[in-house]
Amino acid sequence: MTDEDIVFDAKENNNTAALEYLINKYRNFVRAKARSYFLIGADREDI
Repeated sequence: MTDEDIVFDAKENNNTAALEYLINKYRNFVRAKARSYFLIGADREDI
């Protein structure tokens, strides 16, 4: 199953397990990209 299929399933069928799978799969990628941004007074999780 492709990520596109999983997104479709999460959206159209309100499949929370599919959404959790995608969040966990891309969590480290998003954090790595967000590290390059800086916001004064913000926590890492705010970005």
